Amino acid sequence: KSVFANALLAEATDQLNNYQIERLLRICGQIAEFSFGDVPQIKLKVGILGLSYKPDTPVVECSVACALANKLICNFDVFAYDSLAMPSASQMCDKRVQMRRILVAGGAGFIGSHLACRLLEDGHDVICDD
Repeated sequence: KSVFANALLAEATDQLNNYQIERLLRICGQIAEFSFGDVPQIKLKVGILGLSYKPDTPVVECSVACALANKLICNFDVFAYDSLAMPSASQMCDKRVQMRRILVAGGAGFIGSHLACRLLEDGHDVICDD
């Protein structure tokens, strides 16, 4: 439904976000070329921490990080993690983007065991190490 108003701020935000995605893609490509240009068969790894649209939320709609992961996956192995947004991010990101496991050191102790249970309840893949 139209309200006949310009959404200039939203449009400017989208333009800036798209610019940042392209800028980061270009930087990753330059680093890969500089570091491993003579070994093109190596597929480099890129990690992204934080996938949500806003910090401390599970919201990934219009997430720049998810869009970046989906573009990086063409040339890199992409690993991603976000403590709150993993379930929804796994729906938004290309299936080749690997959602990472969580290592809990001291998982047999009181705090570690409660943390591991909470993470498992939230659907995370948890490894306990003691």
